[in-house]
Amino acid sequence: MSRRLLVFVIIDVIVIAALLGWWLYRRTPVATPAPTAQSAPSPASVPPAAAVPAEAPEAAAPAPEAPAGLVELHGTFHGQPFWARLAAPSPEYGGKRRLELVYTPPAPVAVGGSLIHDSPLLLLDERLALVAWNNRDGATGLTSTAAPAGYKLVREVHGASDSIELFTRRLVGAPAWDLRLAPLLLALCWRADAGERSMRVVDFWGPRASEKLRLGVRGVDITVGGDTWTVSPDGAGHLARLVAADGSDVLTVASRR
Repeated sequence: MSRRLLVFVIIDVIVIAALLGWWLYRRTPVATPAPTAQSAPSPASVPPAAAVPAEAPEAAAPAPEAPAGLVELHGTFHGQPFWARLAAPSPEYGGKRRLELVYTPPAPVAVGGSLIHDSPLLLLDERLALVAWNNRDGATGLTSTAAPAGYKLVREVHGASDSIELFTRRLVGAPAWDLRLAPLLLALCWRADAGERSMRVVDFWGPRASEKLRLGVRGVDITVGGDTWTVSPDGAGHLARLVAADGSDVLTVASRR
């Protein structure tokens, strides 16, 4: 009897040891071998972005230069008579030049209803860019600003029943010619031997004020705001006629002194 009990005890010890060994095996984490250089996954090969050279800005041609001393001329502008006198630089105006002008201004419908006087007083710099516009009558006018560089404009617009409204504009940018006076300013300064020239222009009073426009001069060929003109010079190399693409006269100079 004691022998049979001993056998059962031995069998129980063996079974318990086996179960304990199996349980310890289940609890032990199995180490995963580190991937070798051959077996390690490699990232997808991405070719480097192609270098795109930055475009060099096109070199702008120099601006037109105002003629020296007093210049006076008259002729026709869009078929109507005009007279202009450009004074010499004056200390009274900080070295700027006064331009007296008598002409037929744009009709209000062409310039957003703005009333433009037929004989405004203008101040111009050494490139004939506008510094100030005195309309002589009413509130319409402009002055250049220093910070930020640009212009402050006031437009007087007459509506129905003689109502008057004042609109202001602030334009930021370099000094500029007035788009609608560009032919006349060109007549003052164009020279056959001046070479290529370029000038910023602004439709100060009209609907194109926000457009980035330039006047380009290449010999007798003129481009501005989508228009092309051709200069006919006189014997002294000044502008005598400015002709539109359709052959009509934009401006003619009958006399210059």
